[in-house]
Amino acid sequence: MSSTQRSSLLKSEDWWAVWLGLFIFLLGLGKLAGMDLLGWVVKTNIWTDLSKALTPVSDAYKGMPGILSLLLTYVFMLAVTTIGAATMGWDLKRFMAGFTIIFWVTYACWICGNYAYIAATPDVLAKFKIPWSLSLTGEAGFIVALLVGLILANLFPGVTRFLQEAARPEWFIKTAIVILGATIGIKASESIGLAGTVLFRGFCAIVEAYLIYWPIVYYISRKYFRFTPEWAAPLASGISGTCITKADS
Repeated sequence: MSSTQRSSLLKSEDWWAVWLGLFIFLLGLGKLAGMDLLGWVVKTNIWTDLSKALTPVSDAYKGMPGILSLLLTYVFMLAVTTIGAATMGWDLKRFMAGFTIIFWVTYACWICGNYAYIAATPDVLAKFKIPWSLSLTGEAGFIVALLVGLILANLFPGVTRFLQEAARPEWFIKTAIVILGATIGIKASESIGLAGTVLFRGFCAIVEAYLIYWPIVYYISRKYFRFTPEWAAPLASGISGTCITKADS
């Protein structure tokens, strides 16, 4: 491998999406060996009592305080993304500061979106002892984050410029796509009794998605919608991954 090729593998945002996605995927594989290496990651619950809003994602860590789970998640995400940012030559001080602000503002929005009067569906109103709710589910957090983003972008342009070093939506989306695709393999492996059938169906779905859907979506988005390769490839991968998930289920 030439020095240019090695450089592209370490300096490219696309490749770092692959490295981070695979690293998190490999940690997730620990579950197959009885080691829940990511069970401490924070999960947000619908809440009326704020102290119950955060818990670890796995019952194996149910004794861990929710705020500690959130802090560990932040430290882990900051560490792995900073390694990528350093290798790609970004401004680390601005990246770390910007990432910290984005993380905590985003998670505050997510917690707000999970407030029971906003998120609870009709079947759980009695559980939370509330008479009504907007029934938007926890995904209301996306709406809150969108509103906060619009306010920052339009009313505080200086803050927006400061956050640009850490605001890397393409990188984060591509990393998520890698993790999503790799998760399918974990789900298939967990179904031990149906492993052969599931893996065969998964293989067929992968062939169908990446040899048929991926090139078609990429071609259409490039030719007719004039997307750049950087946007066309994630779009094609995302749609292909969705097709695999549907086929696998």
